[in-house]
Amino acid sequence: MYSRLTLGLAALRVIACGALLLLIWNPVSSRPTRADSPPLVLLDASLSMAGHWQEALDTARALSHGGVIWRFGAQVAAFDTAAPTDGSSRLGPALDAAAARGGPIVVVTDGGVRDVASIAPDLLERPRIAIVPGRVA
Repeated sequence: MYSRLTLGLAALRVIACGALLLLIWNPVSSRPTRADSPPLVLLDASLSMAGHWQEALDTARALSHGGVIWRFGAQVAAFDTAAPTDGSSRLGPALDAAAARGGPIVVVTDGGVRDVASIAPDLLERPRIAIVPGRVA
């Protein structure tokens, strides 16, 4: 018995070998971040921040060095100076989004974050924390 190699089987073998090479090679697309790039600042916009909101705004602006500031509370939102309105501080979604963006991260909060126990430990190690009123850790 002899085997007959048809054009279709040859194409399948070529595709299979190509897929195997891609698995072995495992190309990764990443962009390195510069060490001196301005941080992404995550500003806690929950109701507990209302008593010291101006200090929190000043701290976030100072720590951002002209970079990007995001608000977080019940959800992640673009920066604005309006008084906080969210009933809770959920840092997890904000850290997920910031980690996907890359670069340094700073969190400005009063420390009343509700979902710390459910955040992955590697995400919690990454940001610097600024407790308002208080100091940068």
